[in-house]
Parts: sequence; structure tokens; C-alpha cells
Amino acid sequence: MRQTLRRSCAACAKSKHSCDLRTPRCSRCIKRRVPCQYANEPLTGSQSPPGAWDSTTALSASNRAPDPDIGSLYDLNFASSPDPFDSYPKTRLPRDQVQRLIHAFLNKISFQYYPLDLTRTSNPFLISWWPLALGDPALFHVSLQTACLDAELIAQKGFHTSQMLMADSVALVRRKVQDPVLAVQDGTLNSIVTLAAIEFGKGNGHVAEMHVDGLKRLVNMRGGISAVRQTSPLTARMVSWVAMLIMGKPQFDAQDDFGNGNGVPPPPEWQLDFTTAIHQQDLPQIFGVSHMDIERIDPQVRQIFIRLHNVFYRARTGHISNTLLHDLTCHVVHRLLLLHTDPTASNTSERRNEASAQSPTVGTPPSTSFAQSHTSEMAPDPSPISECIRYAMTIYMFITQGPTYYSHHVILNTVMGKFIEHLKQLHTKSLAEEATASETSSPNHTNQYTQRRILRDPLDTWLIAIGLVAATGTPHYQWFVDRGIENAASLLVLQADISGGDNLTWEEDILPRIKKVLWLEKPKAEDVFRPHWEVILGAANHSGCPNG
Repeated sequence: MRQTLRRSCAACAKSKHSCDLRTPRCSRCIKRRVPCQYANEPLTGSQSPPGAWDSTTALSASNRAPDPDIGSLYDLNFASSPDPFDSYPKTRLPRDQVQRLIHAFLNKISFQYYPLDLTRTSNPFLISWWPLALGDPALFHVSLQTACLDAELIAQKGFHTSQMLMADSVALVRRKVQDPVLAVQDGTLNSIVTLAAIEFGKGNGHVAEMHVDGLKRLVNMRGGISAVRQTSPLTARMVSWVAMLIMGKPQFDAQDDFGNGNGVPPPPEWQLDFTTAIHQQDLPQIFGVSHMDIERIDPQVRQIFIRLHNVFYRARTGHISNTLLHDLTCHVVHRLLLLHTDPTASNTSERRNEASAQSPTVGTPPSTSFAQSHTSEMAPDPSPISECIRYAMTIYMFITQGPTYYSHHVILNTVMGKFIEHLKQLHTKSLAEEATASETSSPNHTNQYTQRRILRDPLDTWLIAIGLVAATGTPHYQWFVDRGIENAASLLVLQADISGGDNLTWEEDILPRIKKVLWLEKPKAEDVFRPHWEVILGAANHSGCPNG
């Protein structure tokens, strides 16, 4: 017999009427009291009663391989449905609502979650995630839930449907993690990390952390993030990044400069030959500090800075894609935040251990803290200048990349608090040294000391610039404005001695100093920093003017 892709029942097809695909009998056959037979069983439970949905049957569909050609369907604009064959797992939702959620996910959510690629033919949520979801009921439900939450947040009429999808999603994930083969699939990892992000966004941090703990266990079973990346770069990126955002610190190790280890890998550009770029002996000139100050910077911080500076230097003559920037940001942030142990890490770990016993996913204890594994490699008492550079690089990578998958507001605030703490220590120390020099030295020597402090302005200006952007809208912002005015006043003194000028500009005096330290050339990158400095320069120029 000739095979057919027809979904409607034989009676409706013969009479050329539309079929609502109800099972076991469609509405028209029930009304006409005739037998209802399907050539192909409908894959949607749209019009079926809630009791007709069988999670066991839906879960068994996870073993079938997704059609490699199915992704091409969604590059077309269907007037009534993005999937005319209803080739997706069963849900408890009406068919029309499922179709609307699919359309929202493919045309909105995919680009919100992954703004790094706004092209339909290459966005990984469209070409990788979605075909996988069509063969994985758990991932399909989770994907619908993201679209449903977005719609319900806009409508402000409650979250009934998304709560139902959450219950079904968790039930399907629980069944998958009980199977050692299904538990470590990319689709399972994608489902769990999305559930964690949803719970975190709803304010259920306790549940979100339990999901992350179970996720870490599954990743370890796979052999680490680097092993996950071999089969699904999107899964590896999302798992490592979202887990860090939820927990407030890296949850997976990072590979070294040469790609050794099973953690977050560096991009290929990290390992290129930088024969024409900067080296450690160039740091005093770049930062504007003494060789003694350079020795106070942690060796690993220096090495990360040099390699990152060189990657950015090469990007001036080429192009760094958004995906490459995300890989670079993920690796650098993991490396920097893993350098030192947080004194409160043990308490946080104990709290998560207790929570993981009731995990709705796998319920397994978290792995050993990676921060603890790096403790032996770290200097026992890092200097304020080293910590300022470490946290400033971290914040700059967040600023340059922008939000991806999920808002990084929480972890950025945590990093920002540590940055301000060490920057204030550095500022206080600098003021004390200046006061000591003024009391114990001749006027000529004091002027030389002031000149030496002014030469530190490239680093000072860069640190202040990053703080201004990150502290916008917070109580710390005014502190950075005051430091910016002090920094500009020092530059005015230097300018008056050298050229006799009495005004500073963003293009000639501030931006070159920021770019000298660490800067990635991107379209409109200057617009992020310029408004803050224009206000500061206006105040500094006015106060420094003879008539001011």
C-alpha cells in the first residue's frame, strides 16, 4: 500500500473535510457515528481531554532521532501554522495554543536567549535546540514553557498554563534522569539548565540551585564541560554560563592556556602566536605603574591580562564574532573568578548540600568546589592592585559581551562589590603615600611624586571608567564620579605643565588612556563610556578654569 503523510482520519479525508485530529475518534466521526481510522497516528493531543495525555508514551518518543530536514520547515512562513504536520510531542494544551507557543519560541524566545546570533539560518536555538526538542518531550515542554511564561508575564493574568507545563516538564525530566543513558543526553542537560533559569527568574533560588547541583553531576558523568562541547557547543555554553549566573560563581573548572583539563575551554585565538603583541615587560608602560607594582600583581592575573590584551589587539585588524566573544568571556570570567577562594564558600556549599537531597531532578550532592581546588595555586594575600585588575577585567567582559541566555545582574553586583572594596583600599593607600611624600620631602620631590602618580592615570582612568558603567543606578556611582573628577584634575595639572592647555576632551585625553590598557574595538563601544566622562570633564574643566 502506498504510504501517506496524511494526519486526518480516513473519513474526513475521503469527504475532503477538515479533521480536528481528536483521538481515538475525531469530532466529525463521533457526530456522524461512523468508524474513525487514522493512516498515521496524530502526534498532538490538542483536543483530547487532560486524562488522555500519557507521559510514558510521550517519554518513549525521546529515543527517536529527529528528522534532519525538519529544521528547514521553520525557515518558511506558514500562514496558519509553523508546523503543518504537527510533528511534535504530545502535550495537554490545545493544538492552537501549542502552535502559538511554537511560533513565539521560534520567532522571539530563540533570539532573546541567544542575542549573539540574530540570523534564522545560524541561530543555534533554531538549528540545534529546536530539532532536538521535536524528538525530546521533556525539552519540548521546557521550550514551550519559556514562551508561555513570556506571554503570561505580558498578559498579567496569572501563570496557570506555565505552571502546568512546569509540572509536566519536571515529571518528564525525572523519568529521563532515572535512565543512565537518557540522563546524560544533550536534551536532558538543556532541559535542566532551562528549568533552573526559570526557577531563578521566579525567585525560587533554592530550587534553582538544586537543579544546578543535579546538572553538575550529569556533566561530570559526561566527562566535563569540554566533553559536552564536543557534541553540543550550545549546551556546553549555556550550562556553564547559566550555572555561574545562578550560583554567583563558576561551577565548572576552566582549562589552562593550552587547553589542558576538562573544564571551560579557551577559544582558538587564546593560543595564537603573539610575536608582535605585548609581553610582561610592557606592562609598566601600559598601566603606568612601577615595576615594583607589577610584581604585586598575581602572576596568573598578569598572564590572563596579557593574553586577553593580545586577543583584542589582533581583533583591531580583523573581526571577532559574537559567538567567539561569548566563548572568550566565558573562559576569562571562569579563570578570573576561580583564582581566589571566597571565605563564605564553605557555608554556601553546605547549604546547597542540604538542598540537593530534595532535588526535583537528580538529587545528587554537588561536586567539590573548584575554588577550593585552585587555593594551592594562589598567592596567600593578593594585593589591592592585583584584585582591582582581576575584578575590573571580569566586569569589562560582562559589559562588552552584554546579557546572554539570562541577565547577569546578580553576579555582576557581587563582583562589583568586591571591586569597589579593593579599589577603595587602593585609593586609601595612594592618598596615604601622597601625604607621606608631602610631609617628608622637599617641594621639588613632592612635585616629582605627583608627576609619578599622574603617570598611573592610564590604569586609574580605566578602572574608574569600568566602575562608572557598572555602578550606574547604584549608590556607588557618585563615588566613581568623584574619583573621575580627581583623575581629570590630575590630568589638567599635567596638561598645563606640558602644553599650557586648560581643557580636557573625551576623544583626546580620556579615550586614548582607556584604550591603552584594555579595549575591544566594537561598533558603538565608546557610547557606553562617553556619557559618564562628558559629565565628569564638564565639572573638571569648569573647576580648573581660571574664571571658574
